[in-house]
Amino acid sequence: MRLRPLASTLRPLLLVLALLLAGAGLSGVASAQSAMPRYAELQRDVDFWVRVSTEISTRQGFVHDARNLGVVYGVAALPDAPPGSDPRREAITAARDSLDSLARAQGRTGRPPGDWTRTDKDGNRWGWDQQGIRLGKVTIPNALLGLLPLNARVGASGNYTAMERERRVSAARE
Repeated sequence: MRLRPLASTLRPLLLVLALLLAGAGLSGVASAQSAMPRYAELQRDVDFWVRVSTEISTRQGFVHDARNLGVVYGVAALPDAPPGSDPRREAITAARDSLDSLARAQGRTGRPPGDWTRTDKDGNRWGWDQQGIRLGKVTIPNALLGLLPLNARVGASGNYTAMERERRVSAARE
């Protein structure tokens, strides 16, 4: 009787053992993935970041809602500059401001009525709101603006239309 060499006998056994171990390892990975928690409230944010990594380049950015990342208003073109640099910040601010003005024209805005201010990168507000005229760190209160004699030349009533009507009636009587 002729004996087979040990290597040729062990080779098929080692192959079967390797396949069994690989299958056990894969099932362990699958069970570990199913054991990892998935939070439904984070899915929208995860979907947003998947879109960022698959739909736009590094020279573009999504203009999106601050609270709901699922709402994307558009894509902004960014200059070829390092992230966080002034040219990139200016491009982002310009894109946001153009969308803000469009939303205001359509009557959709997150700002309260009567707020026509803009905040610069240092946190200073510029414009006019319910408290007064904002000039960076200085605010001129509306109460002080009410004391200015802005309508001294217009007439006693201060209403241009009423004054014009009164002028026409006076001219017709003469």
